Amino acid sequence: MENHRRGIRVTGGNVDFDVKFTNGAIVENVSQSAVSMFPPLPWPEAISYGNGILQADNTTFNNVNRMVEFMSWSSLPNHSFVEHCTQNGGRIGISNWNCIGIEVKDNVFNDISENSIVTETGTFIIEGNEFHSGQNDILFANVSPGLPSNILENQFYGDDAGVRAIGTTVGAINIELNQFQTGEFDIFMDGENEYMIDRNDFTSDFGIVSINNGSQSNDVSLNDFEGNYVGVMPVGDNNGYIFYENCFSTTFADAWIDGTVNTIILNPDDIYAANNCFTHGGNYYGSVYDMTGNPEQFTYIEPLDKIVDCRDPILAHSNISLAYAPANDSPCGIAGSGFPDPPTHFNPCKPQISITNLIRAIKTLNSSIEEIQNDPNLTEEQKEYFISFYKRCLKRVYRWLYVEYIKDKRFVEARQLLDGDNSDAAFIAIFASYIFENKFDDAKNYLLNLPNDREKMIDFKTIQLINLKRIKSGKYYVSNPEEINIVETIARKTHNYAGFAKALYYHLTGKVISSEIPVFENRQIKPRNIEKTKIPKMYIFPNPVSDELNINIENVDNARLIITDITGKEIFNKDISKNLILNTSLWNAGIYFVSIKTGQNETLNDKILIIH
Repeated sequence: MENHRRGIRVTGGNVDFDVKFTNGAIVENVSQSAVSMFPPLPWPEAISYGNGILQADNTTFNNVNRMVEFMSWSSLPNHSFVEHCTQNGGRIGISNWNCIGIEVKDNVFNDISENSIVTETGTFIIEGNEFHSGQNDILFANVSPGLPSNILENQFYGDDAGVRAIGTTVGAINIELNQFQTGEFDIFMDGENEYMIDRNDFTSDFGIVSINNGSQSNDVSLNDFEGNYVGVMPVGDNNGYIFYENCFSTTFADAWIDGTVNTIILNPDDIYAANNCFTHGGNYYGSVYDMTGNPEQFTYIEPLDKIVDCRDPILAHSNISLAYAPANDSPCGIAGSGFPDPPTHFNPCKPQISITNLIRAIKTLNSSIEEIQNDPNLTEEQKEYFISFYKRCLKRVYRWLYVEYIKDKRFVEARQLLDGDNSDAAFIAIFASYIFENKFDDAKNYLLNLPNDREKMIDFKTIQLINLKRIKSGKYYVSNPEEINIVETIARKTHNYAGFAKALYYHLTGKVISSEIPVFENRQIKPRNIEKTKIPKMYIFPNPVSDELNINIENVDNARLIITDITGKEIFNKDISKNLILNTSLWNAGIYFVSIKTGQNETLNDKILIIH
């Protein structure tokens, strides 16, 4: 199929599928989405459409602006899949608004100028793919809390980051058994986020960066860090963060910690020593820091033995206290390589995900807490120590059960799980449940009754009130400059709820605001990442537009901007060298096509919708 303007629009309705590509199909030269599920209708008529089903297998997409744009007006299961396909060129690969369970497997994304996969609230099973992106291979940008995705056995080669999250999920994103060889950051978790990062290979300058992820129970375990400048980097508020049984071979620091992590770092599954295998390998004269930075006080549990090996911190910051516990037989922690299989026995901290298993895990954990409380052989300090980890597991399992109730449309039961929990995380999850239920008025009323006692909660409410206006119109929402400035101001703050604003700013402008990592003073070894070729970029916002259109360009010299209407008539043609604002108040309503021809003999294309 070849179409120089539009692809296929799907409004949904069939049980099996609405669109099917197979048997070596080729889709080429589509300036919009090859497949889009956004109906060309205003709210509320549009709510009756969407959630169409695409089956794409063994198909090649050449020079399409976006491969597919999944969309559902409420969070609904969707049986679409994209398998064994190749996308060559384009701005975005696959985006997902509210569709649950989209399968993206065994595909290759080549020369994607921005992000290969983008999600807002919707979820994916992303498995066995190869990503080559100009920005981020996967971008999670949930303005209101979304549901978690599974990311398994992929190869990441993105110029900026492999996986970047600037919004949050209720329930942990699972990132497992992937290979990362990205330009700068393999994983960058920015703002309130929940995740489990397990058994991956990391090789970029910065393996895993976690900035202000909050109090979520976040585990980084059994990963291999090879050649990184820094392996793990928790920065700011990461009160639920632990890392254990990882293998490090870095050039500057295995762990750079700036701020808070969990008060105790160990293997939480059976209360073992942390068992990370540090770069020094037991050599007292190594030059790479085990754990450094500017950490708040925490306790690291090393093995209870008299042997000095890779599992023992040697070059660690003075704010890190050491304690001792038995070490399990992790092949990573001793041999320095190899990923053990997950345990086959029932583990209440990491049960197989089903409502039955999660309820069983909650009962088991509560029973364990009660036993510890009543154990006369334990001191009060020991009781507090053990109970803190069982409660940590309990909090995570409750959130997983919440997710399963939401998927099953048992919204009242999801909210009942959080009764009596006065934490911010519980408030935010309850608020999100009303959005999942499509009860926007109830969501707004609940939001307005949340406390105004802290700056970050006031900012959260500000962003979500804007989002509740936007969410009804989807991508057709028209923002104004004042609103965008408010969002940007909050997005540049350093608290953990700034991530919600970062996500909204992305959806309003197409630009990612990233938190800054610390500056490393007096370092003798610098990150190996050299200056990359600057890729020309164009950002257009707001879109749709009524009166003023912002066109921002980056890494572009001697460019010519051409805008044509749907008939091909030129409306604007001018050389530009900087960002500009166009007055569109006198232009006719409708679709216009924007092209920037650069001095590098590249053409950037996009479209705008003008409404009055």
